[in-house]
Amino acid sequence: MPRLQSLDTGWQELSGRGQLWSYCVAHPPLLPAFEKDAPYNVAVIQLDEAPTLRIFGRVVRGGAASGSGEAREPVDPSLLVIGARLQVVFEKVADDVALPLLLLEDDLAWPALLGTAGGKH
Repeated sequence: MPRLQSLDTGWQELSGRGQLWSYCVAHPPLLPAFEKDAPYNVAVIQLDEAPTLRIFGRVVRGGAASGSGEAREPVDPSLLVIGARLQVVFEKVADDVALPLLLLEDDLAWPALLGTAGGKH
C-alpha cells in the first residue's frame, strides 16, 4: 500500500466488497439526464481491502438484465443503513464507459447480472 509522498505505487485487484459509508437520496434530479430516475440514491462504499478507498455509485436491484437500456430499479431507501454490506459491479454503458453500481449482499445476483466480479474492471 503506498504511503504519503511515496512513488511506490501499483495496481491491485480488489474484491469490490465493502460497507455502506454514506448515502443520500436525490429527489429533484441534479442533472436533466437523471430526471427519469428521480428519486435516486447516491451511495459511497468503503472497500474491505482498502478502507481509505471509497467508490460512489447507486445502490440498485441486481436482477435486471445487463445492457437492456432500461433504468435499473433502485433499492428502497429504508434498506440503506450505514454499515450495510455491498458489492461493486460495473455496467458498461458505452464502448469506453463503465459505471459503478452497488448491490446489497443480500441481493447478490451480480454474477448473472454482469458475468464478472467487481474488482476485474
